[in-house]
Amino acid sequence: MKRKLLYSLFIGSGLAIAYTATTKIAGPPPYSTGAPNELTCAQSTCHDGVTEAVNSGSGSCDVEFDGGNDFYDNNKTYQVKIKVSHSAFVKYGFQVVALFKSDRKPAGTVTITDTIRTQLRDKKNVSWGCCPSREWVGHKAAGITAANSGSLGWTYNWRAPATGNGEVVFYLAALAGNNDATDTLDYTYTTTKTITYKMGTNTGVDEPLAEKFQAFCLAGQRYISWQGLPEKVSVSVYNINGKQLNQTCNTQGVSVNKEGVYLLVFKNEGEVYCQKLFVY
Repeated sequence: MKRKLLYSLFIGSGLAIAYTATTKIAGPPPYSTGAPNELTCAQSTCHDGVTEAVNSGSGSCDVEFDGGNDFYDNNKTYQVKIKVSHSAFVKYGFQVVALFKSDRKPAGTVTITDTIRTQLRDKKNVSWGCCPSREWVGHKAAGITAANSGSLGWTYNWRAPATGNGEVVFYLAALAGNNDATDTLDYTYTTTKTITYKMGTNTGVDEPLAEKFQAFCLAGQRYISWQGLPEKVSVSVYNINGKQLNQTCNTQGVSVNKEGVYLLVFKNEGEVYCQKLFVY
């Protein structure tokens, strides 16, 4: 590590954070999760001075998916929690990536919900490594210090793929740093979390029906249309007098015979959303 650094928490070239006079934010570069074709923090120029083996000592790391749920459904959004623990340390870092188990291709998309403490990294401006389409979530400089010795955690949102139903594996590598400005006597931990596709899983932090599905009617056309609904969502259409105009079903729309106000009722596994629409 270059001497120009005033202070370093060596969460490496694998998980490196460096503070200069301007408090530069670095965070972990790509390919540091321990996933297939990736290394971890315990590598050359990073934490190669570690005398302890990976996953040794009293520490640990963990990926919690959707509050302990192990299933996902297409296009739903879930919270992912990362935690690393070591009773003696207050400095921590991590990097995680989600891949399909079958072909090791990237799975889902990430939304950073804590932009102060976490960041999304991709392979831009990186000429090495196997897999340019992977995206990694890791710490920022502001997200490495615990209030007290013992553990530190981070969260972000993961949106499941629109298609595909294979198992997804979250690969996590984490570091507990002893804060001595060297790359020795720090502890690297790795773990994985596998989730399984299950259609109709009523979990996650997804947006309500009101934000996912909207019906519409083009001017001069007496046809109420909706598109893109999963098969499990049913739609009922009523006129202003409360008469149902269609049988409860999931089609692409329904014709109406005159102008006026209509009420659409979307139902999805106990969730109900009503939309008022004016046809003219």
